[in-house]
Amino acid sequence: MKGLLLIFFTLSTSLASQVGSLAERAPIKLLTEVQEFMQEGRYDRAEKQLKSASLSDPHVLRLLVELTQREGRRDEAQSYSRRLLSLYQSGQLNTSEDIGQAAYAAWQLSLWQDANRIFIEAAQVQPVSVSLFVDWGNLYLKKYNAAEAELIFRDGIQAMGQPTSEFFRWGVDAAYVGLAQALRGQFRPGATEALAKALDLNPNNLQAYAFKTSLAIEDKNWQEAQEWIEKGLKKNKLFLPLLELECAYEYFRGEVQAFEKLQQRVLKINPNDGDLFETLGDLANRKRLLEEAAEFYREALQ
Repeated sequence: MKGLLLIFFTLSTSLASQVGSLAERAPIKLLTEVQEFMQEGRYDRAEKQLKSASLSDPHVLRLLVELTQREGRRDEAQSYSRRLLSLYQSGQLNTSEDIGQAAYAAWQLSLWQDANRIFIEAAQVQPVSVSLFVDWGNLYLKKYNAAEAELIFRDGIQAMGQPTSEFFRWGVDAAYVGLAQALRGQFRPGATEALAKALDLNPNNLQAYAFKTSLAIEDKNWQEAQEWIEKGLKKNKLFLPLLELECAYEYFRGEVQAFEKLQQRVLKINPNDGDLFETLGDLANRKRLLEEAAEFYREALQ
């Protein structure tokens, strides 16, 4: 995928109306409400709303994948992922955004090569969706290829036209958060500036809060880390990335009892939360605590 061409386009209303998918659609109002419920941590309400909608809508299926994964319900998450991927395989998804959702489903099924191939296909459909670049870049971050992820996030930022539908999973602020993560992963400058841009575009981006927290923990700036944790959890007290970082905050301060208590809270939400140990491993690695990092990574793989 090296040398992915930057995609420039002009999105017009007429073009957007000509490009569509055959899959049945849930009302935009419902999807927007679900998105708000998830942002606020009202996950049960979000899932109830989604299950009242069409399970042929790729957005509905995508959100159900996220909700079930969040609680470690792997079988359900895989079932929804397979259903979403089957919409693509049967030719029902034609827009950039929808094909990108199918690529995400392939990723969740550990079909890495298929996911990458489908992402490439989605990026060639006009008008192109910023959302797919965010998911695609996150795939490469998950595979510890920060250099490739950086290129993809930059392509997403370059594709800053209007989204291909009224509802879309990610915006350009999420692409800036991804870019910040990719730059940090390469120990390159610019992460702080990218993160500032993300928060300028969306002051409520909780992934940006989580990244700010991670940076503060790495620098042993405990007060700043605590402030970002508290600020984020006020918006969504069940946001797992921040709860995981709260565990890391206590662990690296040497507060063993507080760490163990918070760890149990996270694992109660998701007994299969490998991301908790991956987060701890990444921070330990950046702090050059290599033996601890290796142990956390082993835990993440179990």
